[in-house]
Amino acid sequence: MGIFKAYDVRGKYPEEVNEKLAYNIGRAMVILLKAKNFLVCQDAREGSKELSDALIKGVIDQGANATYAGLVTTPMFYYFKYKKGFDAGVMVTASHLPTGYNGFKAMKVGREFMGLDSGFREVEELLESGELEKTLLAEQKGTVAEDNYEEEYVDFIINSAVGELKGKKIVVDGSNAMAGPIGKKILDKAGVDYVGLNMDYNLENPSHGLNPLKAEAQQQVKDKIMEIGADLGAVFDADGDRIILVDDKGNDLPGDYAVTLLAKFLAKPGDKIVHDLLCGRAFRETVDSMGCERVESRVGHVFMKHAMVKNDARLGAEASGHMFFQEAGGAESTILCLLDMIGYLNQEQKPLSELVKPLKEAWIKTDELNYELESNELKDQKIEEVAKAFNDGDQSRLDGITVDYPDYWFNVRKSNTEPILRFRVEGKTQNQLDETISKVEAIIKS
Repeated sequence: MGIFKAYDVRGKYPEEVNEKLAYNIGRAMVILLKAKNFLVCQDAREGSKELSDALIKGVIDQGANATYAGLVTTPMFYYFKYKKGFDAGVMVTASHLPTGYNGFKAMKVGREFMGLDSGFREVEELLESGELEKTLLAEQKGTVAEDNYEEEYVDFIINSAVGELKGKKIVVDGSNAMAGPIGKKILDKAGVDYVGLNMDYNLENPSHGLNPLKAEAQQQVKDKIMEIGADLGAVFDADGDRIILVDDKGNDLPGDYAVTLLAKFLAKPGDKIVHDLLCGRAFRETVDSMGCERVESRVGHVFMKHAMVKNDARLGAEASGHMFFQEAGGAESTILCLLDMIGYLNQEQKPLSELVKPLKEAWIKTDELNYELESNELKDQKIEEVAKAFNDGDQSRLDGITVDYPDYWFNVRKSNTEPILRFRVEGKTQNQLDETISKVEAIIKS
């Protein structure tokens, strides 16, 4: 179908993702997972309520009971699903994609998260084979209930936060999306001194893009930090499962820098910390020196959550801003990340820019460089050419090709969500970075 991705289902609404698809996914998940009690939540995009209603109809027509918990962030959905003991659940969301898209993220039994290789492929095959149409509906339909767990979640986040939450001035950008309203409730109840930007739902006309990695999505927070002299800023993505922190100088922190500081604050020797292969050497060296055990994962939040649960890890992070916590069942908890960073700043009583400076100075990293290539076959070919050209380095095939040398390393991999090849490099000197970029780009572009 093309809309079943590595981590979720997403596509144009209503051309690709529509009520018929939602209804069929609801039926298929009940059949394949043998689910009896099903949770359905949604974001505030156009079509999300209609998709939720259609999915619920598919669930109950197939004989399972459905509970609709309304407008939530994706981390709230994960928390509700495993804490309340639902057999399965779906969050209707297109993550950080722009207006005009929609989709589904899902969970199976317990804390099992669905991706293409962990459940969605079977759903896709059941839909494409025509077997679903031959399957009878349940003789006894399921029931539908509505519930609201929001106040419980507010208390969970505040009670899970470590350290003093007052005394620092914060700027928070909800991106006119799901983290804004719940963020206001949590920050207000916790007594945090903050300025909120774009904290109300407006996903059809947001004030900036919905991907917090992009410079234009960060600009309002950076400007406000410099205007009022704030200690910390945060930008959330559309469904609230990614956060980019910004320091007092207006510089953004990649996820590996953020988790390095949080590990210093929260982790103890022997704790396991999950990270994607793009997390840099400053993170790795710091965590190793603390006596913690690192667990490396493929890039992708589903792979990360599987590793978090399997290893009962204390923390986890992707460079892209997914931040994972043991308290949240191994799933993302971006608002908890923000509160814990406030606690860390209050403990250290130093500016965030000063605390992160040694990490930035130890290793120099590029932003992710992206290259559009016409086919997966060509991407695979380029990865093999890069591997051959750098065959004197230590190589890993966990995700694409990672090549490691004493004074630099890089990774080239296929995107799981876009038709591009991604390249990231980190080294001790700018000259080393420039030289490596030139060599790898020459291969990719030839």
